[in-house]
Amino acid sequence: MTKGIRWTRPLIEATLEELYVDDHFEELLGRAPGDLRSAQYAQAIAVALILRHSWHPDDLACMLKRLKLRVGDA
Repeated sequence: MTKGIRWTRPLIEATLEELYVDDHFEELLGRAPGDLRSAQYAQAIAVALILRHSWHPDDLACMLKRLKLRVGDA
């Protein structure tokens, strides 16, 4: 059923909604979730995950490590 699924606007919007993005998301990407271009989908997911884990320094550090990012990269 989901074998051939690709990143589409409905899928990215549902994913970002589940990650509870807030106003910081738009500040960082310069676009609201519904205004993203498909080329920004991976960046949007990474930003949403980082924001979700940004409230606890240890969680944030762990997420950045999992994404193979450094503080200056995010």
